[in-house]
Amino acid sequence: MDTDITVDAELAAFDKADALLRKVFGDGRDPLPVVRARLDDAMLDREISTAVDIEAATVGGVDSLTIAPSDSDPRHAVVWLHGGGYVMGSAKGYQGLAADIAVASGARVIVPDYRLAPEHVFPAALDDALAVLTEVMHTFGSGATVIAGDSAGGGLSFAALTELCRGGGVLPAGCVTVSPLADLTASGATYESNADADVVITKRGVGAIRATYAADLAPADSRISPALGDLSGLPPALILASDREALLDDAVMLKDAISAVGGRVELSVYMRVCHAWPMFPFIPATGRAIEEIGQFVRAVTVAV
Repeated sequence: MDTDITVDAELAAFDKADALLRKVFGDGRDPLPVVRARLDDAMLDREISTAVDIEAATVGGVDSLTIAPSDSDPRHAVVWLHGGGYVMGSAKGYQGLAADIAVASGARVIVPDYRLAPEHVFPAALDDALAVLTEVMHTFGSGATVIAGDSAGGGLSFAALTELCRGGGVLPAGCVTVSPLADLTASGATYESNADADVVITKRGVGAIRATYAADLAPADSRISPALGDLSGLPPALILASDREALLDDAVMLKDAISAVGGRVELSVYMRVCHAWPMFPFIPATGRAIEEIGQFVRAVTVAV
């Protein structure tokens, strides 16, 4: 009976998230500024932990928010790259999620407002991510830094890592992604098998993201589709994904590609949750996901 109640609660929360996301994105005809504002409003409709301090900062030349536990001076850091398909999302909208991750990990979480398309196309987002990550590693030490992100921010995290590897740069201690958008060719079979369950990500929508953000690149270019690139030499990675999302196969491709070159990677697939579910505190599995992220950050970082 308890299991049935838990499943019922999970399904009810899934339906609530589904309705909220439908409201945010509308019928696809609303102006982008309107959708951006609705997404931020939806994400700010959550209680923000009082156990953190939130400050505006410029990190690597990029406007950012830093969120840190109030009762300590963190010696390790997480750079969280927000989702939003490279066209929406903001540090302001993500401060509630970042606060929960800061408490769970004991780390300072930096959320950059990386430049968005269509105002700023590729490589603006990647350049900003690399600039922020580089400064944070310089400040905290590479061994005390984790790069992380959800959806497009998850793909951007892996793109930043592969760029650092390609250039022989210093790498952070680890990488965490939730529902990563890591293949802009949209080749995964779960675009079809999970089409009825995922109200956010569609093959057509990913095509629009590619055209808006990186129309001059081949879709399989690893700088926008890191799941299709060389993933050797990466730090330990934790990937979280939903069993019901279109991007499940993106997560599986990343896991398989990293494993194939001898990398350390763990894929956690959560049942009965939506795309990027940690954004929604009312989903029962959100607390478990945030705790898993916090434990991973603590495990891979070394305070210096």
